[in-house]
Amino acid sequence: MLTKADFQKAVEDSISNYPSISPLYQAGDPRILQHLDAMATMLAMFSSQIETAMAEPFEKVRDSTVLADA
Repeated sequence: MLTKADFQKAVEDSISNYPSISPLYQAGDPRILQHLDAMATMLAMFSSQIETAMAEPFEKVRDSTVLADA
């Protein structure tokens, strides 16, 4: 499962490909950081859901699956 820190690290590794935004990111401009942080958070949540869905056929962990089996 990928975490928020993994996605933030990927942003740091690739921000130099965007010369107009890189200085703003390095300076900590909240207009840039807020969007990137929100995307990293959403992707981490999505990664968590995928991880759960992969295990769902073997381990009944969601309420909807448990109720459907009942």
